[in-house]
Amino acid sequence: MNKKVMLTGIVIASLLFWQMALASSKIIPFTENEAKFAKSLVDNDVNKLFSGGKVSGNYEYKYITVRDLYKKYYENEVRANRELKYKKVIISGKIKSINNYPSDGKSFIALSAGSFLDTVHAALGNNFQDYALELHKGQKITLACEVVGTVVGEPVVEDCIPERSAKEQVTQSLVFQINKAINGDRDESNKKGVAIVALTKLVSLSTNNFSICKKIDIYCLQQANNPKWKKFAAENKDQIEQYRKMLDNQK
Repeated sequence: MNKKVMLTGIVIASLLFWQMALASSKIIPFTENEAKFAKSLVDNDVNKLFSGGKVSGNYEYKYITVRDLYKKYYENEVRANRELKYKKVIISGKIKSINNYPSDGKSFIALSAGSFLDTVHAALGNNFQDYALELHKGQKITLACEVVGTVVGEPVVEDCIPERSAKEQVTQSLVFQINKAINGDRDESNKKGVAIVALTKLVSLSTNNFSICKKIDIYCLQQANNPKWKKFAAENKDQIEQYRKMLDNQK
């Protein structure tokens, strides 16, 4: 009986050791310079997302101007609802007026969509009511909101978050995904994180931990024609191929 217990204990211990070794083998070593470069990729993508630029992957938010949102609903409300209703958007435009709803006193912003009467109503989220105190008529702003349809023919977005707070949320989400990828958790839920880690490792291996870059940021990619880049890439070709496959698998 004792031998059986001992044997079972040995099997369990061996299994646990194997699982720990497997988990450890999936961990990607990450230097301080690589962390700086990865953060620069995150910052670049987030800034592009909030300015309507081309980003590296799909995000939960879609960028759209106030004018374009209004135009979509003006031309075909049914089609606009199919495309945008209950979707999260990053919306930018000029403030026409700053108001309170008569029913509950909550803050909303009327955004100009072009002509005098064309308006999109943006209702601030419960935790951001005081943001209205910082604003003024004619100011251009960017908000992260949810489209809810129209009221009296005018598009309405609600639960709006100021740009700086929304950027922080998106950045934190990406950093979380990167940490998951580094620690061996690489699945469909953190594809962007895996892609950033893989690209970072590719650049790091090709630049000898960014030693040929003037500054550790996205502009290191401009060193791709540098003979030293090609030298380091050749020296690390096996690892580079591994991370290139990892990057390709995220597309």
